[in-house]
Amino acid sequence: MKTKKPLTDMVYRQVYLDIINGAILPNEYITESQLSERFGVSKSPVREALIMLCNEHVLECVPRRGYRPVLIHRDELKQIVETREVLELFMFERAFPNLTRQDLNRLRALSEQAGEFAALTAMQKWERNIAFHLALASYAGNPYMLNMLADTLRANTRASTVYYNYTCRHNPDTDHPYHRKLLDACEERNYEKAVELLRLDTRELLQKDET
Repeated sequence: MKTKKPLTDMVYRQVYLDIINGAILPNEYITESQLSERFGVSKSPVREALIMLCNEHVLECVPRRGYRPVLIHRDELKQIVETREVLELFMFERAFPNLTRQDLNRLRALSEQAGEFAALTAMQKWERNIAFHLALASYAGNPYMLNMLADTLRANTRASTVYYNYTCRHNPDTDHPYHRKLLDACEERNYEKAVELLRLDTRELLQKDET
């Protein structure tokens, strides 16, 4: 998203966060008039922000109804998850032999940081998850692949935050259970168990989509 217009940028960011955090639900319509009144701005920056979100396939415009979030198709989600899994498992294979106690302590701190899980927004939960997985992958020592993984995880943001909105409504205390088990397996030097846990973690969103 590139804009130097402060009002357009403000509307863009807030609408995007509302979608990510579940304040604007799938199939819920928003209009230029509603947003103009809400933010106390003219329709021009609102229209520009909505057009940008449409161009990025975050929103779609429905004539005479307004704008609504674009549903994430299962095929797209599957492709993202598969790409993530291939990258993470390959990098973990390279990282595992060299993980030290200090490395594992750092990863545990990342998994446990940011306070009570239930108090976080869906976006904060997903950012916390990204930080853990990127830190783990960084020990493979391949910055190029790390950037590829970062891009893949960002592409997964909307689907993942929808997942976190769902799980936290039903299980308020849910925190990344695979992270702790994965690190336990690493401390035990049990590579096969660690790989299986990492695979389950990367596929968790796809499995939730199947239920």
